[in-house]
Amino acid sequence: MASRESTIWVSLYDGAFGRTLRIDLQSLAHAKLLRAMFQSLHDGVRSSLKLLPDELWSFDGLSELVLTTIPRGIAGAHEVGSALEAKVDWRMSLDGWESCLELLAPLIKEAEPGHQYLTEERKGYVLVVLAYLEPRPARAKERG
Repeated sequence: MASRESTIWVSLYDGAFGRTLRIDLQSLAHAKLLRAMFQSLHDGVRSSLKLLPDELWSFDGLSELVLTTIPRGIAGAHEVGSALEAKVDWRMSLDGWESCLELLAPLIKEAEPGHQYLTEERKGYVLVVLAYLEPRPARAKERG
């Protein structure tokens, strides 16, 4: 198993504001990778990115994360599938991905622990939180 510092943790759980997707970045390299992903979606280089657990990405509470650029419609993240095979479908407009880039920029520049809410709290949607260099809350999977 990869160490916490070498892994980007993505957790789906019941948070204070409802279903929450937390992306934990523990290094500048992780933040730059996520920035490159958001940039590729914003610039139209990619229209969709599908993330699965591997050596870099560790998932807790979900099996798949898909990031997609939409030309119109309601942006946000939705949980799809069953509790055992939960997937998150996160859709944003070009402006939405630009907003994510703007929210990520000060975390990279300051290189200090912090977090940003990348989506709004709305009924029926998953709240997406990005945590940078913050202690990751222990989840049942990690406690054994």
